[in-house]
Amino acid sequence: MNPNPEFTHHYRKELTKSQRAIEDNIVEEAKKVLYPAIDEEVRAAKGRVRALITGLIAVTVAIILLVWWSVGRTEQIDMDAIALIESHATSFAYNPKSEATGMFQITPICLEEWNKFHYDDQYGMDALFDKFINYKIAYWYLEVRIPQMLKYYHKPVTIENILWAYNAGIGNVVKGRMPNETKEYLKKYARLTGGAR
Repeated sequence: MNPNPEFTHHYRKELTKSQRAIEDNIVEEAKKVLYPAIDEEVRAAKGRVRALITGLIAVTVAIILLVWWSVGRTEQIDMDAIALIESHATSFAYNPKSEATGMFQITPICLEEWNKFHYDDQYGMDALFDKFINYKIAYWYLEVRIPQMLKYYHKPVTIENILWAYNAGIGNVVKGRMPNETKEYLKKYARLTGGAR
């Protein structure tokens, strides 16, 4: 016996409503569970993108600054020559008068500059007897900090001016005053590096 067509149609209609209600409930529950997780992932992804962009900007700025500081220079400082001139490459060298310490004869003023620019990597004078620390600070001072100061005072960033500032202080470079000691320093550097002076 065939069922009443009207009843069948009504039953199917009600069944479809029930199914849709169940599906809607499932979707709503899924949203409650999934949406917060998705939001969290999106926020985390945004944070990673921001960190990446910040890092790229920092690297770009550093490259630009290094290029800017190096304008006018065609060569790097010979650190071996500096060590020989300053201390005969002796890690435990010390000058009681100036308090210059270590292989590159780092002075308290130079160390103070390093500490001012390196909050997370600071040292006391005793640490300067470590040749690796001494080298790191000397290299930064010669290749980064002095070129910065020369640029600031509108002086050419040349090997001579860098060594002049390293030996006699940036003030003497700005005033155009080269002590005899610095003249001898430059001659020694030229001899050790094969330059003519």
